[in-house]
Amino acid sequence: MLLSPSGFLTQGHQDILIETRSLPTHPADLENTVALDGRPAVALTVFKQPGASTLPVTRAIAATLAQTRDQMPEGVEWVRTYDQGHLVGMIGADLSRNLLIGAALAMGALFWILGAGRGIWALTISIPLSLLVATAGLYALGQGLDQ
Repeated sequence: MLLSPSGFLTQGHQDILIETRSLPTHPADLENTVALDGRPAVALTVFKQPGASTLPVTRAIAATLAQTRDQMPEGVEWVRTYDQGHLVGMIGADLSRNLLIGAALAMGALFWILGAGRGIWALTISIPLSLLVATAGLYALGQGLDQ
């Protein structure tokens, strides 16, 4: 085993994986260690640093792997087996859709309960606008919804 978990270190609200490493020193040390679909493989696990945003990290890793593809020997390829960035992207798209549906339902409920008076427009627009401003503020400060 080249990498095995040794526990967690809690810092604030995040648990950080503590690893025990036994790095190979000779090519023979890699024999029969990892197989993917019955073929010999080398597993590379990338952990993002605390405070880093998942989507930019996974995009940077994908770009780096694409750039190094020409440097690989014949028959060797990168195979992604798990990508947390894909999940974060799907959740973000789902969250955006749900926010729009929720805003439309809230506006509809306000119009239904309070009627179509003059002040209702300001109240109706203030709810989605406050969410939009809060999200824009997070991104302006370099934060994301996945942190």
